[in-house]
Amino acid sequence: MAEAADLLSAVQRFHRLWFPDAAQPDAVQGFWFGAKRPRDRKLFRSLHDQFYEPLQRAEQLFQERAEVLLTLPVGSQLLVAIFLDQQCRNERALRPPDAEQIEAMITSCSAFARQLAERVMSCAGSADIQLATGASRAQLCFFTLVLRHTRRLPDVRAAQRLLESLAPCEVVTAFRRHNGAVLQQLESQAYVEKALRSHRPRKAVAPACAPCDRQCLAPMCREGMADGLAWQDSWPSLAAHPLCLELKQSLEQRSLADPSCHLVLSYSGGVDSTAHLLLLLALKRQSRQFPNVSCLLLCYPNREAEEVEAEKMWAAWVCQQLEADLFMYEVCLARPHAENGEEVGVTREEYERWTKEIRFRMYRCLLEDCPGRSAVILGHHQDDVDENRLDHLMKGHVLGDVEGMWAWREIHGVQLFRPLLHRRKVDFTRLLEAYPTPHFRDSTPAWSVRGATRRALDGLRPAEGAELSELLGSCGRLSKEVGQEVDSSIALWAQHHVGNLQLPKGATGVAIRLRELFQLQVGARLAEVKRLISRIRELWNPLAEAPAICAIPEALPDIEGLLFEKAFFAAAGGTQGSENLLDTRRAGHYHSSSGCSVNRRAVRHLYENIKASQKPQFSGGLTQELGYLYVSDSEVLVLYDASSHPDADFKTMRSSIVAAVAAWAEKGATVARTEVCGPFGWEEHKGIP
Repeated sequence: MAEAADLLSAVQRFHRLWFPDAAQPDAVQGFWFGAKRPRDRKLFRSLHDQFYEPLQRAEQLFQERAEVLLTLPVGSQLLVAIFLDQQCRNERALRPPDAEQIEAMITSCSAFARQLAERVMSCAGSADIQLATGASRAQLCFFTLVLRHTRRLPDVRAAQRLLESLAPCEVVTAFRRHNGAVLQQLESQAYVEKALRSHRPRKAVAPACAPCDRQCLAPMCREGMADGLAWQDSWPSLAAHPLCLELKQSLEQRSLADPSCHLVLSYSGGVDSTAHLLLLLALKRQSRQFPNVSCLLLCYPNREAEEVEAEKMWAAWVCQQLEADLFMYEVCLARPHAENGEEVGVTREEYERWTKEIRFRMYRCLLEDCPGRSAVILGHHQDDVDENRLDHLMKGHVLGDVEGMWAWREIHGVQLFRPLLHRRKVDFTRLLEAYPTPHFRDSTPAWSVRGATRRALDGLRPAEGAELSELLGSCGRLSKEVGQEVDSSIALWAQHHVGNLQLPKGATGVAIRLRELFQLQVGARLAEVKRLISRIRELWNPLAEAPAICAIPEALPDIEGLLFEKAFFAAAGGTQGSENLLDTRRAGHYHSSSGCSVNRRAVRHLYENIKASQKPQFSGGLTQELGYLYVSDSEVLVLYDASSHPDADFKTMRSSIVAAVAAWAEKGATVARTEVCGPFGWEEHKGIP
């Protein structure tokens, strides 16, 4: 047909321009990576002028008479598929005003290109596709983009197989790497989806005798293993141990000592979880009325496979000897590092989120159908809490929950219980010295923040270590207390000084009065926090020369900045009927967590601009959706969500926003300061004494 012939002629012209070097058809072209340089933008405009209409005709032809294109020779189908897939995305690179129309074109052209690609792949196997189509290696690389852009795992796998079949060259190597990274991402997502939907922990099978490989064991366990577990006729004395009595009391206080209850011990095989296992089993042997106890061991592919396998064997053998039910689950996600980020297919944030959700699914699997109360027992202690406190302080987080561990907490429908959180690691080490039981060495990487922090704490002199522990405990309690007081005061401030603004075209914004915010007197209470942290800095910062750890910065150098950050999130999150501008939370694949759309660094930058600005007003954006306008005279910040009001052009309504702010500020001037007092009142603060 004439239409098909005209289209093929245009497609061939496109290929001559997109792959211009006839002498070296596989040579990499700079413009393949987007219209970044002026000459590239000129080329992309030329491509638009020449091929936008053919692209539309191809789209229409597919919609009306697809068989015309689906019956073309296989080589022509490959050329058309590349044209459809690439040129529609070239249109996007020009950032056209009709962006929505272009996105719709990309969707339809990608679908049509996928149909052609399927025909090409079925007519010519990956091994001889180059011979069957006469395409260059560079053209075949762009053909694999048709498959990659679908983001479907089978298609991306097919693309990778095709790329692996091509003789190596620069363009092939680059496409293999990028396609391989996408493949890893999709395979990781597919695994997570399946794990969260149907995977369950399995009952461990113990070896017939103690394993021979002892390298995974703690140093105190490698010698004299013949005497390991020889104390098992001493269960009654263990049940009378002070730790055991404390554990029993904690369980009773939480109504978890009934035989209808089920306790799942999060068992790593280390000192802490092994000590908790012995204590739980001692109580269970003491009374038939004790709850059912089982253990869950989660295995991760982040260390040498031989060591992980040895740990599984030892864990199964120890639990069998102790007559404890052990369940295992192998998490098939590796932790990403700077060196292997592409290879594992997940970001660090995704890894932490997904492994957490898989972990909690395994907890729920073991706890389901429990007739009574249930809980997961965690073996954390004050040394772990100290590490959390230091981690927060090193990051400059000094108010709120800097400990990150509660004795009792519910997450994802699972009750987490840390019954001996008030104890120290040395208490559990001494227990295992008295009742020798095989347990694993500390496998925390020495290069990690946690590992470096532990080494630094271990290197302190006893007196300094004791003082630092006491200071960290006091800091944790005071930070939480003062943080709650600041939050309460800001909440009261927000009731009177945050509100909705009605703007033209039905748009709305959130107005925030900053003058009253900065008049909160907070110095007296924060001075207590500052004094504590100053002494902690004296003890800790000399140790910060070690890799992976850093010095604790000066605490609370800018009170107004702290107030602004807290007030921003309180106001933007919706308060007293004001619009919630932080609802733009983006859920990732297959997870139940969500994160705020605005990061703290952007908020801090906005605050610094406000303090430095000498303009009557200035505006900007915190994200693609969340914009702002600051009016200096009235010290009012206006936030708005552009995506919620697509018909409104906030940039052109600045004068309307300023007028609305003036009216709102005048109305609010009648609010007496005495109406809002809170913990800190409204007096002018003098800073930290």
